[in-house]
Amino acid sequence: MNIIRKSIYKSVPLYGLVKEVLYYRDIIKTPVRVAEKDIVVCGMQRSGSTLLYNLLNKMIALKVNPAQGFFYYTHDYVEKINQPNYFFLRKTHNYTVFLKRRIANKSSLAFYTHRNLLDVIASFKQKGWAPDVHDFVVNGSLDQIVSEAILYGQLKNIVLIPYNDLYLNKSAIIHKLAKHLKIVLAKKEVEQLVEETSVVKTKEKMSTLVYEDHGGRNLVNDDTGLHANHINNPAPQKWKSVLTNEEIKLVQTSSAYKKYCKFFNYNLT
Repeated sequence: MNIIRKSIYKSVPLYGLVKEVLYYRDIIKTPVRVAEKDIVVCGMQRSGSTLLYNLLNKMIALKVNPAQGFFYYTHDYVEKINQPNYFFLRKTHNYTVFLKRRIANKSSLAFYTHRNLLDVIASFKQKGWAPDVHDFVVNGSLDQIVSEAILYGQLKNIVLIPYNDLYLNKSAIIHKLAKHLKIVLAKKEVEQLVEETSVVKTKEKMSTLVYEDHGGRNLVNDDTGLHANHINNPAPQKWKSVLTNEEIKLVQTSSAYKKYCKFFNYNLT
């Protein structure tokens, strides 16, 4: 069974086909009522998806308000209901065919964060999610997250956000997000967003949060997506000090690493 699972993970098209089959099985069991337009952060784990989620959350709070009041002319009403107001913000790491279809037809405005894969694995190791990097690579776990990443990355209308840009040039990313949200931010508002989502401010906030036990590996705060011990070392290229030479070589020689780097345009070394 493990051999079959690993074979599926290694092939992006085959993995996507399995997801399609599971989608139709589930859709028969549970008819889905299509919701209004929403925003979804669907980045890979340990790649800045929570930072992006909280940035978007604060941007919505600043700029999106329900329109109220009396109207007389039809065109006034139509103008209001056609405004790009997004009230639903969600985050996931799981690739689903239902979400794929919503992104394709622009029912969901989706952002996908990605990061140097060595840094992702280093972060997994720090969190205790991959204490044995060798086992993480050979048991198919690396193949699975790479397949999910590529399936999301190749979707029509997906907005890709590189971690390095998000971490090193947050103000530019904020302007990019604002453009997709069709909102205008003043200079002070951008500066406020940068400050409020800084590492220092986020760690201060984490100390006051209540975390829910969702089982498995995490205690999570449902409102923010932050979890206990969320931030270790957010700086790029931390893998150089976290991973051993043997672990680095193992990852770099894997087919999953090569596929990922080629697709997202990362250097192989």
